[in-house]
Amino acid sequence: MIIILWIILIVAGLLFPKSKYLSYTQMIFIILTMGLSTGTADYDIYNKMFDSVLSNPKLIFSGSGLLYSIFYICGKILNYQSAIFIIALVGTILIYKAIYFYTKSTSLILSAYLIAPFVIDATQLKNFLAMTIWLYFSRYLYLAFINQNRKQLRNILLYLVGVMISSYIHIAFLATALFVIIPYIKIKSLLIVSVCMNTLFLSLKSFNILELIMKKISGLNGSIFNIIYIKYVAYKIAFQADATNARMYLTIGFTVILVICIFVIFILKVIKYENNIMMNFMIALNVTFLFLLPLFFFSMEFYRIQRNMLIIDYIALSNGMTSSSFRKKIKVTNIVIGALILIIAYYYLYIDAIIWNYNTVFVPLFKL
Repeated sequence: MIIILWIILIVAGLLFPKSKYLSYTQMIFIILTMGLSTGTADYDIYNKMFDSVLSNPKLIFSGSGLLYSIFYICGKILNYQSAIFIIALVGTILIYKAIYFYTKSTSLILSAYLIAPFVIDATQLKNFLAMTIWLYFSRYLYLAFINQNRKQLRNILLYLVGVMISSYIHIAFLATALFVIIPYIKIKSLLIVSVCMNTLFLSLKSFNILELIMKKISGLNGSIFNIIYIKYVAYKIAFQADATNARMYLTIGFTVILVICIFVIFILKVIKYENNIMMNFMIALNVTFLFLLPLFFFSMEFYRIQRNMLIIDYIALSNGMTSSSFRKKIKVTNIVIGALILIIAYYYLYIDAIIWNYNTVFVPLFKL
């Protein structure tokens, strides 16, 4: 029953992309499905976190402090399931607010979100909550991107506030601070630097030069060098080649699909001048994300950042819809763009939630 309703809401959003009432219905579905979900892969993990913060409130000041704070407050008043419900409620409202800032096609974007990354978000609550906060504060990065005036620094600082709040839930979100460079560097330059950085890293890794550098660092005096070497050894021990390669292939595959989608949209000539800014913003974000590829070899957590940008990708692509003055062309372009968005969403759903996590995420969420 749940999966049938899920499909109906996805299709409805494609047919009625700007319906507020449909958007509210989709939000209710997200909140209830996520908030009442039990038995998913991380359910017991978060339950233990909930119990641990009640017995040790000092955990509120740890790396997942904001999440622990919600757990602690709910634990004193209600229970664990209510904490999940509140996280789902707050996160979903933040997603809607973020989408509405960029576009009025809220039900369309929520349809794409219901495909991916909603299914995996329902399990990974910590990443979900951090993502929704980052997404909400991304507006300030966008404003800095389009306005190079005296308010640009203010918007950058506000964006960094969002990054700090997000990282107080999930430390990997500190990497999104890197995105502050996009208002100042052209996309072509970002792409060149990214290619050079990744080529250099692969060269260092292939010839074991990185290993030699770390051995040199281990012999230096100073606490900072010891910390760097200890972290390197820890990451090396925890490194899983197969899992890292799988995430790398997922990321590269998504990037290729996204490039094809952008190419198709520009070929259709549906992106007008007023929509170019959002498209350029999305491209700049994804190109800058490529800077982080070397970090995959230290922690697989970083691959999620691309997944967390999916909503911005959907929004940028959807901005080409209904931009033509010819009714026949409107229908054709809307169908094509809608199909492109579905391809991206389904790609992530299929790899991330079905192939990798079918029995631990997909089945329990929809109670199949």
